[in-house]
Amino acid sequence: MSVPSHPAPVFVWLVTDARGDVLGLLASGGAPLSLRAYGPYGKTASCASRASESLDATTAAQADAAVRLGFAG
Repeated sequence: MSVPSHPAPVFVWLVTDARGDVLGLLASGGAPLSLRAYGPYGKTASCASRASESLDATTAAQADAAVRLGFAG
């Protein structure tokens, strides 16, 4: 994906549960970039972004915002 604050493409892995809900993003090296939790009826209860060995916190937050996937229902 393309992230404005990062000059090169950013590659992330989606972490999902058995239903397909997106629970987080992992950097290409396997470090967690963001973690998500959902409340009743799929409303996002929390979403936390963090820096990894290859991306700073701003880039991690922008990568998380660029992923338009979430609760599968």
